[in-house]
Amino acid sequence: MKTINKIVITLLFPLLISLTGCLEEKIKTVINSDGSCERTISMKLQSKSVPERAFPICSDGWSVEWKESGDTSVPYEYIATKSFRTPEEFRAEYSMDNASRAMRIDASIEKRFQWFYTYIDYKETYLFKNPYGHVPVTEYLTPEEIEQFQRGESDEILKKKVEAWIEKDRFEDIYMIFIENAKKLNDPAISASLLRENKERFSYLLSKYDSTSKANNNIVDKTLSEDQIILTIFTNVATEIFGKAITEKLRPAVLQIINSTDAKEKLIKFPDTWDYTTTMTGLLLESNGQTIQGNSVTWKFGPDQAKVAPYVMHASSRVVNVWAFIVSAGLILLLVLISLVSIVRRRRKVV
Repeated sequence: MKTINKIVITLLFPLLISLTGCLEEKIKTVINSDGSCERTISMKLQSKSVPERAFPICSDGWSVEWKESGDTSVPYEYIATKSFRTPEEFRAEYSMDNASRAMRIDASIEKRFQWFYTYIDYKETYLFKNPYGHVPVTEYLTPEEIEQFQRGESDEILKKKVEAWIEKDRFEDIYMIFIENAKKLNDPAISASLLRENKERFSYLLSKYDSTSKANNNIVDKTLSEDQIILTIFTNVATEIFGKAITEKLRPAVLQIINSTDAKEKLIKFPDTWDYTTTMTGLLLESNGQTIQGNSVTWKFGPDQAKVAPYVMHASSRVVNVWAFIVSAGLILLLVLISLVSIVRRRRKVV
């Protein structure tokens, strides 16, 4: 059976990114021994226009420049750089909860002083605020499968489970609007119970409008707007199940669905992938990164990996406090000298 994903994703829920092709956002961070850091964010684009919700730039103070990328398909490269003098400044950059975005970031750098060494702990978490949120991901994936998916393991079964969860969650949101409108109408001919009884059938018929199906090809007229296509598809499905009279009463609900889903999808416009590279100061001790080269750690992930659970990046390093060794050596030398002086004095007294 064709999945509802094709019609939901391809027609009903287009990702409204302002450019074609894949958008990869690269983030490079260099952390210093005093807890300060510098972050650079870059994107290759088709025009000198940054996507509306490109992030994680959250505040002013970024130094921005445009360069020629050397790639004819994406000829422009956007580069933004900002220095953070303290860990507190870095944390504050991402502490604001922006209601216009469904993805939020928590970022921190912490210093732990232990005399001979200072330990630096870096942590950054992508938190997804699901604008739908009707179906828990745990109904489709086990905790072990979530971890496996977040690690980026190439498993088609896992990918299909995630897609099934997303499409089910969105469909529940769609159908809830139908039911709410039926309750408001208070019409015996189109009761909420009637809609609930036919929910699975509605889902099945909607899934038949696959991009390759004859029914869909007959509907999708290039002269129609996207909203008109969606309205036509929903009208056809509803008419087949409930008849023309009831379908006409459901028409306001379809219009509400179009507006509601459009608003929610605008919240979840993201780059296709994030490519993070963090260079730790001192000796790298541990990290959950996918690639490690020296003291640089790289994570590469997509939005779905952050949707199933918070996506956490962390790394720890150790910096040698040279001054502590010098001071310690000086103290030891001083104690040795005091001891020698004391021994010499006692010997003189004996003589």
